[in-house]
Amino acid sequence: MTVMEQERKAGGLEKLYIACLKPSRYQELLSSGTGHHLVYLCCIVLLLTLIDTVIPFAAWDFNAGGIDSLVRNRFPAFTIEKGRMTIEQPVEFEIGGVIHFKADSGVEKYTKEDFTDKYQEELLFSGTNILIRMGEKIMDVPMDKVTDSKLDNKDLLEAVPLFRMMLLIYFLSTYLVKGVEYLISTAFFAVISRAAIRTREGKFVDLKGTFVIALYAKTLFSLLHSVDICAGFPVDETIIIILGTIGTILFIDKAEAAVLGI
Repeated sequence: MTVMEQERKAGGLEKLYIACLKPSRYQELLSSGTGHHLVYLCCIVLLLTLIDTVIPFAAWDFNAGGIDSLVRNRFPAFTIEKGRMTIEQPVEFEIGGVIHFKADSGVEKYTKEDFTDKYQEELLFSGTNILIRMGEKIMDVPMDKVTDSKLDNKDLLEAVPLFRMMLLIYFLSTYLVKGVEYLISTAFFAVISRAAIRTREGKFVDLKGTFVIALYAKTLFSLLHSVDICAGFPVDETIIIILGTIGTILFIDKAEAAVLGI
């Protein structure tokens, strides 16, 4: 089979099928140029972002009747004035099992000890501060820095369009972070799998080839992890990560063996 025939055969959804289920056919993927690999990376990261971030939020937004309805009809009356928040009653909810929101003016000040490990991001509103965790990054915003005047439900409703714009920025930043994480993880697998499979003559796949193989080998297990997040972790995340690590290495080994003709 010529390189051109391989690229044509391994185009589009065929690449996804091979990456997830046919490591013995990875030679067809290696035959593609660097541009094809970059396009695949962008597409798979986009798919992961849709599954574990966009879909859970869209489902929550639908169930809540939309952000406008949530703010207008279901959010308790609150005010932020003179450096303090007062809310009619505590409110707490999660978005797709990923984002945790809690507001309680009965709490004087939230600290990092109030965070849990269950969510990727958390927003905690107390009487005097807003504590935000995005991954490992933590921000503590004093309530007197939020506004110089008075802020209430009416102002929050008027800010819904801005909130949606911020969500778009959040989704884009999540996409970029996932892309970087995917590349770093790929490099990790390429290094630990370096020259693990050799022919009797001592020939092995070069580092670039192993990196490309790892890029595709991660696909199935990354998708399973995202689906697990989207479904609210029906399978413990630690188990998914362990199985994903073992599975990716096995895929790389099998793909290298096929490339070397072993």
